[in-house]
Amino acid sequence: TVMYAKDMMNNGGACLALTYYGAQKWIPNYNVMGVAKAALESSIRYLAADLGPFGIRVNAISAGPVRTLAASGIAGFRKMINNYRRYSPMRKDTTQYDVA
Repeated sequence: TVMYAKDMMNNGGACLALTYYGAQKWIPNYNVMGVAKAALESSIRYLAADLGPFGIRVNAISAGPVRTLAASGIAGFRKMINNYRRYSPMRKDTTQYDVA
């Protein structure tokens, strides 16, 4: 991955991934996604260390639950997003436009 990325991206390039709190803490009904997001966050740390010397930034954003087609497949997603809205400082859902 590192060999291909450094050849494909100009110096100063960026790689961005979306993650979620469920990678770090237990969230009901988020089992498989939590494990996948934890692996993603680990990969991001390694890629950042490997690609940084080539001027390529690698970061992850944890913006909160976003209503997407993929999210609709998570059991209890509606309850998850309602809880998030209740405790978030702005008291609103995170949208695709917020993280785009």
